[in-house]
Amino acid sequence: MYDITNKKVYYKTSERPAQKNFSISKFNFTCSTEPLIYNISGSDAGDLNKKFTSFSSGQNRTILKTAFKETGGAININEQLQNAVADFVETVRCGG
Repeated sequence: MYDITNKKVYYKTSERPAQKNFSISKFNFTCSTEPLIYNISGSDAGDLNKKFTSFSSGQNRTILKTAFKETGGAININEQLQNAVADFVETVRCGG
């Protein structure tokens, strides 16, 4: 759920039903700050703002590969496409 007034996101997953949230207003979106990452399937609950860590393409690849595997074949994504999705992040640049 998105609370636009307070700039907060609340969610839970089917595997981890404890409610999680983070405040968008606590993030710095300028180009001078490093990008952050959080695995939404993590077992944490409550306020996640301090759980975001420095982004790495390796960590991103691991999270994506796990997500593709967890579809259980419901979505057939071949290895080449999985790698293309994981590699895409390397082409994104900040425009500021």
